[in-house]
Amino acid sequence: MTFAMIAGIFQLGATTLRARDGRKGSYTWAQMCPEDLLLNLWSLDVEGDPAATVSGVDFLPPTYTLKLQGKGKGVVEVRRRVVCVAAYTSPFWREVVRTYFLSNPAPRKGVKRPLGANNVFPEVGDPKKSKRSRLSLLGEEKDESVAVGDKMHASDATAVAAAAAAEGAGGAAELTRAVRRAPVAAAEAAGLAQPPNGAAVVTGAQAATTQASLPRLPCASVGSNLVPTRTRRQAWPVRGMTAVGIGELASSSQRLCVASLAKTKPSPTLPLGTPLSVLLLPTQRFTAVTEGDAHLRVVLPAPRLAEGMRMLGAANRSRPRRSGVADDADQSQSTTSLCLDAVSTADDDVHAVVRIGLEDGGSVLCSMDGLTMMSSALSLNETADNASLFLSWLAPYQASAYFFPTGLDFLVGAPCSVAEAANFLASSLSKKKADDIVWQHALLPTHGGQVASGSSLYGGFSVNVRDLLANGQQAFLSNGVLDAAIVELREMVPHGAVYVLTTGQAAAFTEVLNQRVAEDVAVKRMAEIFKAMPSMHVVRFLMLMNLRNQHWIAVEVLVPAGKVVVYDSLDGGWPDAKAFAVRRVVRFASEYASWLRERDPLWESAARWEPSFENEPTQRDGHNCGAFALAQLWCVVRGIDLRAVHCVGDHLRLAILFTILKRGIVYHSFRTQQLSV
Repeated sequence: MTFAMIAGIFQLGATTLRARDGRKGSYTWAQMCPEDLLLNLWSLDVEGDPAATVSGVDFLPPTYTLKLQGKGKGVVEVRRRVVCVAAYTSPFWREVVRTYFLSNPAPRKGVKRPLGANNVFPEVGDPKKSKRSRLSLLGEEKDESVAVGDKMHASDATAVAAAAAAEGAGGAAELTRAVRRAPVAAAEAAGLAQPPNGAAVVTGAQAATTQASLPRLPCASVGSNLVPTRTRRQAWPVRGMTAVGIGELASSSQRLCVASLAKTKPSPTLPLGTPLSVLLLPTQRFTAVTEGDAHLRVVLPAPRLAEGMRMLGAANRSRPRRSGVADDADQSQSTTSLCLDAVSTADDDVHAVVRIGLEDGGSVLCSMDGLTMMSSALSLNETADNASLFLSWLAPYQASAYFFPTGLDFLVGAPCSVAEAANFLASSLSKKKADDIVWQHALLPTHGGQVASGSSLYGGFSVNVRDLLANGQQAFLSNGVLDAAIVELREMVPHGAVYVLTTGQAAAFTEVLNQRVAEDVAVKRMAEIFKAMPSMHVVRFLMLMNLRNQHWIAVEVLVPAGKVVVYDSLDGGWPDAKAFAVRRVVRFASEYASWLRERDPLWESAARWEPSFENEPTQRDGHNCGAFALAQLWCVVRGIDLRAVHCVGDHLRLAILFTILKRGIVYHSFRTQQLSV
C-alpha cells in the first residue's frame, strides 16, 4: 500500500463514520480507532519478533507527518501496519479496505520483454506506432507523430524540418529520434539562455518531446529523476542542496538519539519562491520517479511543501475526469502551475507528480512519497533544534542548589532537588530516539486488585520524546503534555467528587483552531461530557482554558456553592477571549445543573453562578502560563493555596516534565511485567 492508498482508506473510513453518525464538529482519530487496536500492542507474526511493532497511537492518516513520526521503517510502513491490524480486528475497517481497493484497483504494470526474446525492439520502425492518434487531456485528438505542434519554438521548427528531410534516408526510427532531440539541438545551436525561475510553463507538447522520450538522467548531486531542460550551463550544486538524500534524512530520527540530534546541523531548504507544477506520467515513468525519490537532495520549505501536497491532491481528484483544467483555488499563486500536462498518454494509467523548479533553471520530479520524506526531513530539523534548546535549557538547572517548594512535593512524587530532576531528565532522554514513547497510561490495579474505573478512556493518550523536547524550553506548553498531567491529576482525585476536563473537552465548547464554537454546538458538546463522566453527581469541575492559542488559564466550578473561580497568572491579557471563555464556563455550569435536575429531581442547584478571579501568584515570564495554571489545579485538589508557595515558572515546568517521565517508567514496567506473564 502506497502513501496515497493509505490516505484514501483513512478518508473513506472517516467519511463513512461521519455520515453514519450525522454529527458535525471535530473528531479524534482515537474515536475512530478499533478498540482492540487502541488498547493493545500488536506485532506481526511474519517478523519473528515478539516485540510489539503496532500501537493504536499510530492510528493516524499518513498526512499527519509534520508533527508525528512513526517508528521502524518509516511513516508509510507504520501506517501500513496499522491499517492491516485495523482490518484484522474490526469488521468495519475490513470492509473499508475492501471497498477502497474494489473502487481503486492497482494500476497495470508495463509490458516486460520475456527473457531471451529474439526481437529486442519489436516496435522500432513500425509506422503504425508513430502515426497513431491519441486523446489529449482537453478532449481533442492529437497526432503522436507531430507532438511538438504549434507550441514549438521557431528554432525548434527548423530542427524538425531537418528531421523530416532525414525521414527518407533514415526511416521512421531516425525521424522519431530527431523529433525527440529537436528542442535540445535547436537550443544548443542557438545558444539559448536558461529561462528565469517560474517563467517557463511546461506544455503538453514540450513535456512529450523533452521529458517522456528522454531517459532518466542520474545525477548524484541532487537526484536521479531530473527533467532535462533545453540547456544546462550552470553547474551543481544549487542553493539549498542537502548533504544526503531525503530518504536518509527521513530515517535519521529513528536512528539518532537525542544527544546526537542536538549536534546535528539542520538541513537547508529551497527558497520560498520555488516554482511548482504538476505533471501526469505513465506508469513506467512514474515508477522510475518513485524509485528516485529517496535520492533527492532538495527539501521544500513547509509552506511550499504543503502547497505541493495540495496540488497533488487536486490533480489526483481531477485525474479520473481526464481534464487539464484546474480549479481557481489551484491557480492562486503566481509561482504555482497546475497544468496537468501528460508526458505520454499511450498508457491509460497516468499518475501525478510535482515538478520542482531549481534556481539554475533545472528541475526535479517528486511523487507524494518524496514529499512525505521531505516533511520528515523538516520534522528532523525541528527535532534537532528542539533537542539543542532542551539541553541548553536544562544545563543551568543541573547545577542548581534549589529544592522544589515543600508545598509541591506531591507534584514531583517526593522531596527532590531541582538539580536531581534536571539531571534525571537529561540522562534519560539523551539516550532515547525522538519517537520513543515516554508516557502511555496503563491500567494499573488499585490496592484492592481492581482496575481503576474510567482508566480505559486514556488509551489514546501518549507522550513521546518529541513532546518533552518541545516543552522543555522557553515555549508554550502543548496540549499533549498538559493532558498527560491532567490524567495523573485524575488518578489522585476522589472518585466521582471531582471531575477534571481534558484540554480537548474544554476546547469543545469554547474555541477550536482559533474559531469560536457556535452556542448550539457547544451545548451538545457539554451534554456529551456529562454522559462520559464516571459519576453523575460532581461536586467540583476543574479545567484548563486556552485563550486564542496564546495563554492558559485555570477554572474551578464549585457546584453546591454556585461559584466559578478563574485563576490567571498573567492578568490583563486577552480580555475579550477571557470574558468569552468565562461566559461559556458559566453556561457549562448551568447546563450541568439542568442535566442533573432531569435525572435527580431532588437535587437542588444554585440560583445563580458568580464568577470570581484570582490573579496570584503572577508569572515573571511570558511562557509559563500553562505551568502556573496546571499547578493551580493540583493545589485545589490537595487543598493548598498556591499563593503561599514560592514559585519559579521554569521550576514548575521542570517538575511537570519530571513527573510525566517518572510515571511513564512506572506504566512501562507494569506493561512489561504483564507481557512477560
